[in-house]
Amino acid sequence: MAIACDEGVYHVAREILLDKRDESANIVLCIGSLHMIKVALGCIGKYINGSGAETILVEKVFGKKVVNAVIAL
Repeated sequence: MAIACDEGVYHVAREILLDKRDESANIVLCIGSLHMIKVALGCIGKYINGSGAETILVEKVFGKKVVNAVIAL
């Protein structure tokens, strides 16, 4: 059985599944697509931090708080 969950629940559920491997052999945990995208954007944000790309996004596309929240600056 595949179970999709958000990032916070995934970490807790993964610990439970690791502790009870025999009982949870048929369970597969997946992080939901929204949260996978959020993690990927956070990684990109850490990589481009200080490059000026965030300035372009703020001036042309989004507000400063949105950019900081999405790419985790």
